[in-house]
Amino acid sequence: IGPALRDDGTILFWRQEFRDNKPVQSLMSMAADGSGIAYLQESATGPVASADGTKVLFRAGSWRRLVVAPSHDVAAVTTVAAEPTEMIFDYDFSPDMTQVVYTVSRAGASCDDVYVINVDGTGRVRIVDCVAENKSLNGVKWVSHT
Repeated sequence: IGPALRDDGTILFWRQEFRDNKPVQSLMSMAADGSGIAYLQESATGPVASADGTKVLFRAGSWRRLVVAPSHDVAAVTTVAAEPTEMIFDYDFSPDMTQVVYTVSRAGASCDDVYVINVDGTGRVRIVDCVAENKSLNGVKWVSHT
């Protein structure tokens, strides 16, 4: 689920399996031909590669933390955003890879807030307030008009 191509040509993906009757989600990698499957990080989901394939965004901590890492070393994470009570769903890099757009499901409101934040975790700005604008979004992507 959620494949992303790394700069070395391998594929990052996540899968859920059951261990002791509990779901465990893991970030994994494999060669393009499906060989060489390797576990990279448990409790990590939804990898999104940067345009040049050198960075990857993914969720950690039960979908409540958004992190960025070099695509060749997903253990070297930097937290981009943390939501103590809400879940992060969709996210994407800006074309220059300096910012991230992401959605947060607002509990009890049945809608999503949308934020833009610098990759280093500073400068968070809410660009869509779901309650005020009465909107629910799905599949947020950064779009650049040139």
